[in-house]
Amino acid sequence: MPRGPWRRSSAASRIPRNSDAAGRVLGHGSVRFHAQAAPGLDNGFAQPLTWQGCCGGSRRFGFLYQPRGCTMSSRFSLSLFVVFVTFAAPPASHALISFGPPGPLNSTAATDLSDPDNKDVDREVSLANDGSSTWVGAWSSDNNLGGTIGDDFDLLFTRSTDDGETWSAAASLYSNAASDGTAAETEPCVVSGSGGVWVAAYSSTNTLGDTIGFDNDILFSRSTDNGATWSNPALLNSGGTVDESLELDFQPSLATDGAGRWVAVWKHSVLGGSNPTADQIFFSSSSDNGATWSAQQMLGGSMTANIGLGQGNSVAYNGTGFIAVWGSTENLGANGTDGDIFYSTITNPGFVASAAATLNSNAATDTGADTFPSLSADGSDVVVVWESNENFSGAGTDDDVFTARSTNGGGTWSATSLLGSNATTDVGDDNHPRVANDGSTFVAVWDSNDPLGKALKTDGDIQTARSTDAGATWTDPAGLATTAGKDKGADLDAVAAANASTGAWAVAWESTDTLGKSIGGDEDVLYVRSFQDCPATPAALATCFQTSVAGKSKLVITEGGFKDSLTWNWSKGADVDKAADLADPTTTAAYVMCIYDETGNTPALITELDVAAGGNCYVNPCWTDNATGYLYKHKYGVASRLLLTAGVDGKAKIALKGTIGFKAPALPLQSDSKVSVRLHNLGNGKCFGADFSGFTLNTAASFKGNSD
Repeated sequence: MPRGPWRRSSAASRIPRNSDAAGRVLGHGSVRFHAQAAPGLDNGFAQPLTWQGCCGGSRRFGFLYQPRGCTMSSRFSLSLFVVFVTFAAPPASHALISFGPPGPLNSTAATDLSDPDNKDVDREVSLANDGSSTWVGAWSSDNNLGGTIGDDFDLLFTRSTDDGETWSAAASLYSNAASDGTAAETEPCVVSGSGGVWVAAYSSTNTLGDTIGFDNDILFSRSTDNGATWSNPALLNSGGTVDESLELDFQPSLATDGAGRWVAVWKHSVLGGSNPTADQIFFSSSSDNGATWSAQQMLGGSMTANIGLGQGNSVAYNGTGFIAVWGSTENLGANGTDGDIFYSTITNPGFVASAAATLNSNAATDTGADTFPSLSADGSDVVVVWESNENFSGAGTDDDVFTARSTNGGGTWSATSLLGSNATTDVGDDNHPRVANDGSTFVAVWDSNDPLGKALKTDGDIQTARSTDAGATWTDPAGLATTAGKDKGADLDAVAAANASTGAWAVAWESTDTLGKSIGGDEDVLYVRSFQDCPATPAALATCFQTSVAGKSKLVITEGGFKDSLTWNWSKGADVDKAADLADPTTTAAYVMCIYDETGNTPALITELDVAAGGNCYVNPCWTDNATGYLYKHKYGVASRLLLTAGVDGKAKIALKGTIGFKAPALPLQSDSKVSVRLHNLGNGKCFGADFSGFTLNTAASFKGNSD
């Protein structure tokens, strides 16, 4: 069963977890490894994933928040992380292997405090982008922003117009946050539409000036200026004007076709009153780009039975219509009441929903609970992931991540399978999976207390796997962030999103990690961003600074299970001037290392390590300036150390190391001609390089080479 970190105090309330400088990335750098597309796969990019859908299933359930001052027998708080990873542009297909270290996104992260009254809590993040350079992050928070709004839970947001490189200060999503009393806004779902329109749906106890009840309803805010400003809350679920105090609407999901038509899906619970019913899934539609919404309808036809506690839902656009999935204990006649994954297709236009049907192929025979589904569509290729404690193929009764796929837009589904290759041997629970795609790669993320052997701890970390064949096969599970094996916080409830036009990825989650004591242990919103900078083919060596003596550049890559490493030394370099050639990485000059594996005289980019300019690597500055050059150090960076030394007469040298944050490309390398290394200065365009035509070692465990 799901290990929901909440307790139920009565039939009318479920109590959530109690818990006690926006801008440049603090957790520098990222590593990306590039893989060729599987034969027959379409390498083109679909429309931006922000036109598909999101949200719909916080484990916290997000409603009837416990008043400040209430206590629980056990408490913990969480921080919220965002990881940005960038892939190269089409037509190549790129497989995500590793993410960089996280850093804070909300501008209050370094100054807000954790206290026993659940103060300054930032959680339940949603992220989206417009298919171009604008991103919006929104989350639920009781931070009063210096007394400018109340201490109730409101929605805060931040915005980036440079594809996630810098972010605005945290602000209220709507202007009436200071006057909405004790109303709680939770579970935001933000999606970008067409023409600069964005919509945010969320669960709220706001009465909208006593025009609706104080029960949870689905409200929405809308932006028509690409997420810069937002309208005040308005009612989305039409039943909000007539439902009673114990009728609760929560877990909203949104999707749009990018042409002005939208679908919202949510869960409706009636816990008492004059007409108690079981939990249901409702949906509403909009044909005017989210300005107005239709009367709510029950999703899946005549389904009225109890769908369980917080089973989750998700909705996406599949190129021709909408498809929704949810967890349910409804018995359609053969699947029992253990809990299965249901789906329904919704026509576009017309918004007619098909009858509910079970999605998991073992629905008629399993006895475990299938919950928290998430789906992502790349046209007719649709992938669904969910959690289940079914003892499937010897996986045991712990929670594992399951998956199924459709190649016809959700018309039919593959057999249910385990996503994680370690499902039959793991010792922890894998919960609340989410999936997204960038048009060529599907990425799944989930929270888990399984240590992956000895790679992680059991405090709870975000794990990830990826698929480059539309969900047919998946990589082995791995820790998401470079800090995953070393942090001390509990990481939960990850979400993933992608910008298909630029290749940027974002993953967000909640954690108590203090980022090396650079922030408190309260819940904050954090992020890390990587840069897409390596060219598809290596710069001509003649255009780069080179070593003046053969063999004076050495490259060593080691695959050590969970202790991969990289060392690149470049010495006896041609004359390098500190000011003219190294620029100043303490301020504006970022660097990127690119490694290419050449086979049949065709080079392929296999590794990219980004080292951002300036900033702090948690507590200390990342870069230091010395008489002859610069030194970069970040314990959790994919490049843990980069030394740049200027000099004349063969005195110039470079030394780069990757340790904790580095993940090796697949070894042995396939090269039958040469391996090329290029270090690019992004501040002035200068390049430092070496080619390796001969290797001293090239095995499954290690690569070693001396330069030509």
